[in-house]
Amino acid sequence: MERYSKNLLIKDFGIEGQKALSQAKVLVVGAGGLGSPCLLYLASAGIGTIGIIEYDVVDYSNLQRQILYSEEQVGSSKLSIAKTKLQQLNSEIKINTYSITLNKSNARALFLNYDFIIDCTDNIETKYLINDLCVELEKPFSYGSVVGMKGQLFTYMPGHFTLRDFFGPPPSIEKQIKASNSGILGSIAGMAGSIQATETIKYFTQIGHLLTDRLLLIHGEDFSIQVLNMK
Repeated sequence: MERYSKNLLIKDFGIEGQKALSQAKVLVVGAGGLGSPCLLYLASAGIGTIGIIEYDVVDYSNLQRQILYSEEQVGSSKLSIAKTKLQQLNSEIKINTYSITLNKSNARALFLNYDFIIDCTDNIETKYLINDLCVELEKPFSYGSVVGMKGQLFTYMPGHFTLRDFFGPPPSIEKQIKASNSGILGSIAGMAGSIQATETIKYFTQIGHLLTDRLLLIHGEDFSIQVLNMK
């Protein structure tokens, strides 16, 4: 337990909290700007089984924010690099990899194998797919989104506010604000991914209060933080 000694010192965490993490099964959709820090902190915290969905290869433009990867890995599979890096960080955990594009046909079977889903994707269509399936299956999940210097996060628990409650139906393509057009600051993505990892750890250890029915807004320009309470 020396590896997790600092976890054990946290109030209300202890051996039982660490045991809960070791038995947890978490699926992370996307290993990019949000997924990189999220995965690193989940692995270091001792999440017992981590699934990763990612189909892309490393590009130079990724290196500004996707901290799992380095220059010599440009052109290589993100999935294989992520698995190797996480296993080097923590050889005690299990890493499952899925080199697929998530869609309606394959998502259900995957989601059923995990206790908690983390949305680290960068496109709206997939975010709504994750939301709708988690609502149907009554699976808790963490939502994260970053564009420019702004971040948005919430945690869904069955029976509580969903992505559609916060934002309504998905916007048309011409109204979508995307990082490909507006940019994204790597450090803000790092903050958001770290918060998603924290919410996941809180869920399994039952410490504190999740971002359920609350939307966390990060404004990097002036570093104002807002929490919108929906109830």
